[in-house]
Formats: sequence, structure tokens, C-alpha cells
Amino acid sequence: MFRKPRASLLALAAVAATLLTSLVAGPAHAAVATPFKNFGNRKCVDVQTESNHWVQLWSCNGQSQQNWTRVLLTNGFWRLISQKNGLCLGVDSVFAGAQTATVSCGNNSDWQITFANNFGTGWHQQLELGSTGLCLDLLNNSSANGTPIQLWWCWTANQEDNPAQLWML
Repeated sequence: MFRKPRASLLALAAVAATLLTSLVAGPAHAAVATPFKNFGNRKCVDVQTESNHWVQLWSCNGQSQQNWTRVLLTNGFWRLISQKNGLCLGVDSVFAGAQTATVSCGNNSDWQITFANNFGTGWHQQLELGSTGLCLDLLNNSSANGTPIQLWWCWTANQEDNPAQLWML
């Protein structure tokens, strides 16, 4: 007498588990490489075509040197991988004023992304290399094409006052 309801409940549980597994696991989706821009001037982070290594600011043009895949690591840091050469946004050596480049993914290419003061002016983020206190920064806050993108001490006051370190991912 109790066997039929148990069997029905077990069958129903099995169907529910199968459906839930397919919803949670779902098909794998490839990460999409997209550009990211400086908040202040809306120009793109670009891998210099001459060197295929150094990173600069450039007018957005939709080409592969401006497309980056964002990968969240298990430790909460992010890697930004260039569609142009498959390398990560990072630096050869860590110091204030170091020019960013595309490098092998590893310790000098893991970024903390924090939302900056986003009240009323749109979404923008500050990118800190690891826990170094050094952030992605436009050299002299210039908006000219070819401006090097460097590491500089993270601006922690009102971030709206330093658009050189504000990015739109």
C-alpha cells in the first residue's frame, strides 16, 4: 500500500533532479571578447599593433587588439585576455609607472575590480593589480591616441576626481 506512493515520489524526485541538473549545468557558453573603455574619454584599451605587446589608449575601432575576454578566477581576481594574441593584460615588472602590456597569464596579470563611485555618472570600475595598491591608469590622464596605459597608485579619495583610473568593463 505504501510502496506505490514511495515509488512515485522517488520517480518524481529523479525527474526533478534531472531537470535541475540540466538547468544548473546547462550548455557551456564560450566567453565573449569585448572592448573596455576609459570612463572619462570613452576610448578603448588597445594592444599596440607595432609591438603586439604594449597596451595603449586608442579610438575604438572594433578590431581584435581592443577585445578582451574577462575571466573570473577562484580567488576573486580577474584576468583580461587579449583576443589579438591570447595573452593577459599585465606588466613585465610591478612598480608605479610600469607600462602595461600583454604578458603570460600569472601573478602580474591578476586584477581586483572594484566599482568606483557610481552615483549619477554611470558604471565604472577601478582595476588594481593584485593587492599592490597600483591601478590601471592613463599616463598624465591624456586622451590622445597612443597614450600609454600604466600602473599608478590607486586613487582612493573621490574616484570621480581621477578619470585616468576609471574604466567601463
